[in-house]
Amino acid sequence: MDFFKRRDLEICNTPWKQFRGLMFSKRRNLLFDLKKETRLGASVHMFFVFYPIDIYWLDKNKKLVDQRRLKPFRIATPKEKAQYIVEIAIIEEKEIDLMLKEFTKKLPKFPDGRINYTNSDKAPVLTCFVKFKDKILILKRSKKVRTYQGKWNVVAGYLDEPKPIRKKVLEELKEELGIKKNNIIKIKIGASYKFFDPNIKMTWLVYPILIELKKIPKIKIDWEHTEYKWIDPKDISKYDIVPKLDESLKRILI
Repeated sequence: MDFFKRRDLEICNTPWKQFRGLMFSKRRNLLFDLKKETRLGASVHMFFVFYPIDIYWLDKNKKLVDQRRLKPFRIATPKEKAQYIVEIAIIEEKEIDLMLKEFTKKLPKFPDGRINYTNSDKAPVLTCFVKFKDKILILKRSKKVRTYQGKWNVVAGYLDEPKPIRKKVLEELKEELGIKKNNIIKIKIGASYKFFDPNIKMTWLVYPILIELKKIPKIKIDWEHTEYKWIDPKDISKYDIVPKLDESLKRILI
C-alpha cells in the first residue's frame, strides 16, 4: 500500500516539525522525509509520546525496509538505511472500552443489553477486511439492511457492547461468514478515523480491522449480504462501495 497517497498523514518537512514529532501531542499520523538514507539518523524515540505507534521505514525508492510497533518511552533503529519514516498512531483497546462506556451512559439499550444507536447521529463501527494471501473479501449488502443497500462492503458491525474488540471481531466473522477462530493467523487493528455522511446525517467512528486467514474458507453469507467476491485490493475503487471503504483499506494494508 502506498503511504504517500494517504490523506491522513501530516508531512514533517521542517526542522521544528521533525524535532517535535508526536511529543506532547494528540494522536496524529506523520511522514518524515530525511532527504537521504541513514540508519542511525532514522532512529525514532518515544519520549513524551503517550500512546503506541506503528513505525514504517522506507528507503529512497519508497520500499519498506523495516517496521515496528513502539510503546511510549522506547527507542527504535531500523535494520537497514531509510530515507522516509511513517508513524501511525494506534488506538488501544482499553480506550475503545472507555468510549463504549460513554455511549452506554447516553443511549438506550436493546433487551439483550446492546447499545441502541437507532436515533443517534453518531456510532462506532468495525470495518473488517478478511484477507487470504493477496486477496480481500468484499460483500454486497442486501435490501434488508438499514443503510447502503446494494453497495459493496466488508464484514462490518456496530461496536454496541463493552467487550474486547478481538472478541467482537470473532463474533462478527462467525455470524456473517461462518469463519472460525482456528482459521485466523492474526487480527490487526488499524488507525481509526471519523467522517460525516451528509446523505444519512450520520457521523461514523470507524475502526478498520485486518484478519488474515490460514486457508480459504467456505463462505456462508447471512441475510445482510447477497453475494461475495475475492478481489485484488487495488481494484476496490472499481466497485460501488460504501463511503470511505477505500480509506479504511489504506489504514490496514500497509
